[in-house]
Order: sequence, then structure tokens, then C-alpha cells
Amino acid sequence: MKKWFSALGILLALSAFAEIFWLTQPKTTHSKQPSKTPKEAVAPVLTTQTSAEKTPKTSTPALAWSNRKWTFQGKQRIIRYKDIAQLSPCHYRIRAKHLETLSHQGLQKAGLDAHSPVVVLEKGIPLQSLSSGKISKDECRGESIFQSQNVFFNPTQKDISTTEYQLALTQDLPVLVDGKSSWWLYSRYTMTTRIPKTASQVGKSVAIQVRLRIIGTPTPHPPTLVAHKDKMILEQKGQYYHGNLTLTIPNRAWNISLSAHRKSPVLLVEELIVQEDGLQHNLLSHLESASP
Repeated sequence: MKKWFSALGILLALSAFAEIFWLTQPKTTHSKQPSKTPKEAVAPVLTTQTSAEKTPKTSTPALAWSNRKWTFQGKQRIIRYKDIAQLSPCHYRIRAKHLETLSHQGLQKAGLDAHSPVVVLEKGIPLQSLSSGKISKDECRGESIFQSQNVFFNPTQKDISTTEYQLALTQDLPVLVDGKSSWWLYSRYTMTTRIPKTASQVGKSVAIQVRLRIIGTPTPHPPTLVAHKDKMILEQKGQYYHGNLTLTIPNRAWNISLSAHRKSPVLLVEELIVQEDGLQHNLLSHLESASP
């Protein structure tokens, strides 16, 4: 009996020792296995892609100034004349000595590479205005040309009464002829463009620089430049009106506009640029060009 209890005690002691040994050993884990799974292996790439997708898309600074669309507000300017003559069934002449400074020769004499804003209206519709050469005297093509003191034109068809014709200042902005653009501004007219909001530009300080050529006799009634809520009256120097307006770009879309006084002479907008971060952006260009 004593031997049986002695053996039982030994077995219990060995069992207790084995249990203690098992509890004190480090447990086997699988902590390294998750890093080998395909999902976690590509996780950094997925995170980067998701971040890029959530980033708001904004236009670049240059894009805000490029390809500006301008609106022209003002009543059609009809020009009086005294004499119109039919030289042949498809050839007419209007004497316009008082407008000679706006003829092609008058503009060239002043050193201006611009197209005349004077057009012929046939029943209220402008004929095609040519910048050089001669119009047909035998065919009715609906063309006109302003040479020195005379405007010559041929109608769209024969036998139209001379009372159906008028001289006017074009409402096209700009005047596009032979790949060249001319930006004209008349009394009581306003030209406006809207600048879209661009997040990267908000709060920046920019300068708007403008120069207009006076055609004819200057008057003491300069045009006005408005940019968002900032406004300035341009200064006159010789045959030019000019100005430089600095403003902070607002956190919204905003307008830039030029307005001519009601007693203003005819004006040719020669320069309208924005200076930003050392670059100049031409607001009168159809294709964006930035120059230092």
C-alpha cells in the first residue's frame, strides 16, 4: 500500500511539473503571417490612390487667365454721313472724311496695326469688312473697305435702295481680320470678363495693367477700370490712357471690366495684362501666353 501511494505521489508531482513547464513557455503566434497576405502587401498603394482621388481638382493659375471670353455692352453706334453714291450696280461709295483717322490708311499712319472698326450695315446686318486690296466692282459679294476718306462696298444683291445702308462702329469684340485681333472701346461701352475661382490663387496679390490708345482728339473724360470691388480712373498721358491696379484675389469668381465715359473718344485697347508671381498673362489673347 505504501508503495502504491508513493508511486501516485510521484505521478502527481510529474503532472504538476509538466503543467508549470507548459505555462512558462512562450506561446506560438502568427504575427508575421498578416504581412504576407496579398491585401496588406498592397495596402500602401491603395492608400495613395484613395488619397489622390479625394484631392479636389483645381485649375492651374495660368488657366484662370487664359482664353478669356469678353462681353461687350453698349448700344450700336450709328455714324452719320452726307453722301452715298452708286457707282455701278454692285459698287457704292460713302464719303467719310470726318472718320479718316479710323480708316485703314489713317490707322497705319498713326503706327497702329489694327483693323478699322467702321462697318457698313445692309438692312442692319454688317457687310464683310476687308483690310486691304480692292472690292469687286462687278459682283455683289457683300464686302466693304474703308480707304482714306471713302468707304467702298458692294451689296449682297443688286437693286437695294441706298436708304437701306448705314455706317456704324462694329460690335464685334475683338475685330478678327486676317488672323489679327483689334479691341475697340466706344463711349458708353463696357467690356467685361469673368475670372473663375481658383483655389491656389485665393489671397494672392496681383496687378492689372492697362493701356488704351486715343483715336483723334483726347478728352478730359478717361475710362474706368474695375476689378472685383476695386476701381480706378485711368490717367491720360499724350495719346494714351493707362493705369495699374493692385488687388487681392477674392475667394470667389470675380469680374474685370473697362468702361468708356459718355464723352470718350474712340479707344483702342492695346494692353490688358495681369502680373502674378513674376509672370505676365495677356487677357486679350485667345491663346494663353505667359512671359517674364
